[in-house]
Amino acid sequence: MHPRNHCQVFIANLGLLFFIFSAKRAFSEAGNYGTAYNLSEFVLQDDLRLQQGFVHSIFGKYDEAESSFLNSSEQLNALRMRYDLRQWEEAYHLATELAPEECAEIGLRFAEQDELA
Repeated sequence: MHPRNHCQVFIANLGLLFFIFSAKRAFSEAGNYGTAYNLSEFVLQDDLRLQQGFVHSIFGKYDEAESSFLNSSEQLNALRMRYDLRQWEEAYHLATELAPEECAEIGLRFAEQDELA
């Protein structure tokens, strides 16, 4: 790659980092700590699919986020996202494949939510 292209990539990445840190601060100040945490996790990742999953989840594209997480090196993030969103049916389905030990707790939460509805 030509040195000029390296500089362009570096500048683009710097702009993205500035945007992410600004967004993290704004979400934190607004009390949306989950999104701020997701942005922190995003910056620390080398796995492109994992980064895509975080970006999709930040923008509310949860099905796309799940798909990206499942194709990443950290598939449990798909389950964590559904759990955090209290989407118990989806979380239970993921847990049966990824973390069977979590099925009982998720099933209990799902039943509690169903009871309150």
